[in-house]
Amino acid sequence: MCQPVIDQRAQENLINYAWVIKTVESREFVGQIGFNVSTAKYNKDEVFFSLLQAFWGQGFAAEWAMAVFKFAFENLNLHRLEAEVAVTNSKSIALLERLGMQREGLHRKILPLNLSSA
Repeated sequence: MCQPVIDQRAQENLINYAWVIKTVESREFVGQIGFNVSTAKYNKDEVFFSLLQAFWGQGFAAEWAMAVFKFAFENLNLHRLEAEVAVTNSKSIALLERLGMQREGLHRKILPLNLSSA
Protein backbone atom coordinates (compact mmCIF):
# COMPACT_ATOMS: atom_id res chain seq x y z
CA MET A 1 0.00 0.00 0.00
CA CYS A 2 1.33 3.42 -0.89
CA GLN A 3 -0.29 6.44 0.69
CA PRO A 4 0.25 9.96 -0.70
CA VAL A 5 1.90 12.36 1.70
CA ILE A 6 2.32 15.37 -0.54
CA ASP A 7 0.30 15.72 -3.73
CA GLN A 8 1.93 18.84 -5.08
CA ARG A 9 4.00 21.55 -3.47
CA ALA A 10 5.31 24.47 -5.46
CA GLN A 11 8.66 25.61 -4.14
CA GLU A 12 10.62 27.91 -6.40
CA ASN A 13 9.33 26.19 -9.55
CA LEU A 14 9.88 22.73 -8.07
CA ILE A 15 7.09 20.23 -7.56
CA ASN A 16 7.55 17.42 -5.06
CA TYR A 17 5.62 14.16 -4.98
CA ALA A 18 6.09 11.76 -2.08
CA TRP A 19 4.31 8.70 -0.77
CA VAL A 20 4.55 6.70 2.43
CA ILE A 21 4.83 2.96 1.82
CA LYS A 22 2.98 0.69 4.27
CA THR A 23 2.25 -3.01 4.36
CA VAL A 24 -1.24 -3.93 3.18
CA GLU A 25 -1.99 -6.26 6.07
CA SER A 26 -0.83 -4.35 9.14
CA ARG A 27 -0.34 -0.88 7.61
CA GLU A 28 3.16 -0.95 9.11
CA PHE A 29 5.49 1.80 7.89
CA VAL A 30 7.94 0.44 5.31
CA GLY A 31 9.50 3.60 3.89
CA GLN A 32 8.97 6.43 1.45
CA ILE A 33 9.23 7.02 -2.27
CA GLY A 34 8.79 10.05 -4.47
CA PHE A 35 10.38 12.46 -6.85
CA ASN A 36 11.19 16.10 -7.37
CA VAL A 37 10.20 17.62 -10.71
CA SER A 38 12.47 20.31 -12.11
CA THR A 39 11.28 23.38 -13.95
CA ALA A 40 9.11 22.98 -17.04
CA LYS A 41 12.08 24.02 -19.16
CA TYR A 42 13.89 20.76 -18.37
CA ASN A 43 10.81 18.52 -17.88
CA LYS A 44 12.67 15.88 -15.85
CA ASP A 45 12.61 14.57 -12.31
CA GLU A 46 14.77 12.88 -9.71
CA VAL A 47 13.34 9.81 -8.02
CA PHE A 48 14.13 8.91 -4.40
CA PHE A 49 13.24 6.05 -2.10
CA SER A 50 14.20 4.92 1.36
CA LEU A 51 13.04 1.76 3.12
CA LEU A 52 13.56 0.47 6.62
CA GLN A 53 16.25 -2.21 6.54
CA ALA A 54 13.79 -4.87 7.78
CA PHE A 55 11.95 -4.54 4.44
CA TRP A 56 14.94 -4.64 2.08
CA GLY A 57 14.81 -7.36 -0.57
CA GLN A 58 11.05 -7.94 -0.32
CA GLY A 59 10.04 -6.17 -3.53
CA PHE A 60 8.60 -2.99 -2.00
CA ALA A 61 11.07 -0.66 -3.74
CA ALA A 62 10.66 -2.40 -7.10
CA GLU A 63 6.86 -2.40 -6.94
CA TRP A 64 6.54 1.24 -6.03
CA ALA A 65 9.40 2.47 -8.21
CA MET A 66 7.62 0.95 -11.23
CA ALA A 67 4.40 2.72 -10.22
CA VAL A 68 6.19 6.03 -9.71
CA PHE A 69 8.02 5.73 -13.05
CA LYS A 70 4.72 5.02 -14.82
CA PHE A 71 3.04 7.98 -13.07
CA ALA A 72 5.92 10.32 -13.96
CA PHE A 73 5.98 9.45 -17.64
CA GLU A 74 2.30 8.81 -18.34
CA ASN A 75 0.61 11.41 -16.14
CA LEU A 76 3.21 14.18 -16.10
CA ASN A 77 4.66 13.50 -19.54
CA LEU A 78 8.19 13.94 -18.26
CA HIS A 79 11.14 13.80 -20.61
CA ARG A 80 13.71 12.28 -18.24
CA LEU A 81 13.95 10.47 -14.92
CA GLU A 82 17.13 10.53 -12.83
CA ALA A 83 18.32 8.99 -9.57
CA GLU A 84 21.34 9.52 -7.37
CA VAL A 85 22.61 6.49 -5.49
CA ALA A 86 25.64 5.95 -3.28
CA VAL A 87 28.18 3.94 -5.29
CA THR A 88 28.32 1.34 -2.50
CA ASN A 89 24.55 0.72 -2.65
CA SER A 90 24.76 -2.10 -5.18
CA LYS A 91 21.23 -3.39 -4.55
CA SER A 92 19.59 -0.04 -5.33
CA ILE A 93 21.81 0.38 -8.38
CA ALA A 94 20.80 -3.09 -9.60
CA LEU A 95 17.11 -2.29 -9.01
CA LEU A 96 17.31 0.95 -10.98
CA GLU A 97 19.12 -0.80 -13.83
CA ARG A 98 16.44 -3.54 -13.89
CA LEU A 99 13.88 -0.75 -14.24
CA GLY A 100 15.68 0.51 -17.35
CA MET A 101 17.91 3.23 -15.94
CA GLN A 102 21.50 3.60 -17.13
CA ARG A 103 24.57 4.86 -15.30
CA GLU A 104 25.67 8.16 -16.77
CA GLY A 105 28.01 9.80 -14.34
CA LEU A 106 29.60 9.92 -10.94
CA HIS A 107 29.39 12.83 -8.49
CA ARG A 108 32.61 12.75 -6.52
CA LYS A 109 32.55 13.87 -2.90
CA ILE A 110 29.04 15.33 -3.22
CA LEU A 111 28.19 14.40 0.39
CA PRO A 112 30.53 13.97 3.36
CA LEU A 113 29.69 10.28 3.89
CA ASN A 114 31.79 7.81 5.84
CA LEU A 115 31.20 4.82 3.57
CA SER A 116 33.79 2.63 5.30
CA SER A 117 31.33 1.97 8.15
CA ALA A 118 28.28 1.50 5.89
